[in-house]
Amino acid sequence: MGIAYMMVRKFALATEYFKQSVELLKAIDINPDEFGFPVCNLGLAYWIQGELDVADTTLTDLLLQREWLHGKMDNVSYKTGRVLQALGNVKSSKAARREAQGDCKAAKALWDESFSIHLDCLRQYESTLGKFNHRTADACHKLAEHYIRQKEHVLAQDFLDRAMSIWGDRQWFKNESARSSFLRGTHLLSMGGKENVEMGNRWIERAKLLRREILQKEEEAKELDTTDFDELVCFWSI
Repeated sequence: MGIAYMMVRKFALATEYFKQSVELLKAIDINPDEFGFPVCNLGLAYWIQGELDVADTTLTDLLLQREWLHGKMDNVSYKTGRVLQALGNVKSSKAARREAQGDCKAAKALWDESFSIHLDCLRQYESTLGKFNHRTADACHKLAEHYIRQKEHVLAQDFLDRAMSIWGDRQWFKNESARSSFLRGTHLLSMGGKENVEMGNRWIERAKLLRREILQKEEEAKELDTTDFDELVCFWSI
């Protein structure tokens, strides 16, 4: 139920169902590994609603629990990678918030922490799911975002290349492909130069076309940004 409500953007209701799920698990004798999915979902629900501190605590505690169970950077289950991806997202959001507040020193520390966590996420996914899984592509997309921010343009495009090679033209990855196409396009435009601008516009047009196909409607003309494409993918892939 929690996942269903997340999909229709009823985040407060989803949060309550995730909480209920966790409490029910606590009431029975289960392997603590089973907390991996519901607690991670709860942390993501907090994050999407902007409750960054409680999201951070929820996900950090879950990561510590998994490290106690399986060791640091385990290759037992991709559940750990999922926690790392979510926690890296929370740190990024906290960094952006601090940056907006003018606290550049704290923001940099959080950006660095987020980057390190997302690197671990990629390594963990590779060790449990392999190099060509869609979750591995999710991690590549996140790292491309970091490299764009760091102005490491070649690395950013390399990681987008990798993500796009996994998405391919598969219909079931159309949402993710649209998102990565838009990021690639906006990055190329930001770099300037005739060739980059031409290629950037092509990627953005591809992203917009895919988005129209996904939504199955013509929207009023508006300036799209990365948020519009983040909303196309499942909350655990953002």
